[in-house]
Amino acid sequence: NLVKAIKKKPSGLKRILKLEYPFFVFIIILGVQAIVNTYLRNYPRIHNDLNNLLVSLIIVVFAYMLSVIGSIMLDNWSKRLKRTRHDETHEGIVPLLKSVINILLGLIALIFILQIWNVSVGALLTSLGIAGVILGFAFRDTLTNVFGGIALVMDDTFRKGDLIELEDGELGYVIETTLRSTKLHNFDQEEVHVPNAKLSNM
Repeated sequence: NLVKAIKKKPSGLKRILKLEYPFFVFIIILGVQAIVNTYLRNYPRIHNDLNNLLVSLIIVVFAYMLSVIGSIMLDNWSKRLKRTRHDETHEGIVPLLKSVINILLGLIALIFILQIWNVSVGALLTSLGIAGVILGFAFRDTLTNVFGGIALVMDDTFRKGDLIELEDGELGYVIETTLRSTKLHNFDQEEVHVPNAKLSNM
């Protein structure tokens, strides 16, 4: 009956209920950690290993909870934009933001866990920095267009159906804003794809 009741609830409440189980796991881990710290202090090696394991689990659970909270906030932001803008041109950007948040949380959690186990993270951070620079140069145009699209949506620069004029004087109605470009419908009955970076700079 409880499962059926939850299924009937709004989707936003269902996502919030996802925090219930990791929260209970979080409390249980804290309880086990208190027991370990109380009764195993006379066994330093076992105590340290178990304590490190429990702290690592706490970090993983906490990162998951932050991921769920971030997903809920982005979904609410998406619904608010859809309600105020009366279009869905931003919906392709929301999954990207969720992925970026999850990747960042995963990397931060991994770094903290490695530090807990006394693993040097200097080489890892250096490698990630170098890889980031290489990927940044390799996908510079794509990333510029993606962040340009995010800026256009967050600034509410234009909406679906708006008539806009490009730098070359061409006019067109906004059809959709995707991750890389914005689709326009001009007066020659043609579909024009304009890079988001160009529109953002304009």
